[in-house]
Amino acid sequence: MTPVHDVMTAVSAGILDGGLAFTIMSFLVALVFIVAAHEFGHYLAARACGIGVRAFSIGFGPVLADWTDPSGTSWRVSAIPLGGYVAFAETEEEGLGHPLETASLLSRFFTVAAGPFASFVFAALVFAMLQISSGTIDGTVTIA
Repeated sequence: MTPVHDVMTAVSAGILDGGLAFTIMSFLVALVFIVAAHEFGHYLAARACGIGVRAFSIGFGPVLADWTDPSGTSWRVSAIPLGGYVAFAETEEEGLGHPLETASLLSRFFTVAAGPFASFVFAALVFAMLQISSGTIDGTVTIA
């Protein structure tokens, strides 16, 4: 059995049925993955265009965990997991890369559009994985 089937079997059997708390936690976990995929799109595009990235954060508010990679980007997990952000370099002196404001129009467009594009790709992959793990496509459409 696949992990998806194991979880679904446990939920249908009432093992993981924690009511409201389980629903809220499930929502927050799903939201963290969605936000991470979206923000990682912005991050990858900025790095590919030579735009400096000061911080990559999942969540807002007080920082719970923070580490800096060799390129100087601060990776953060913050207390309120209802969004995230990528903070770009503001000056050349930071040594991270070019500021977003001085990048070419095409680079800025690519960096801004990469977040929604990454969200779309992530959704397509999730739906594909669910389809692969839960059944086959038989070409029929049933309207209940």
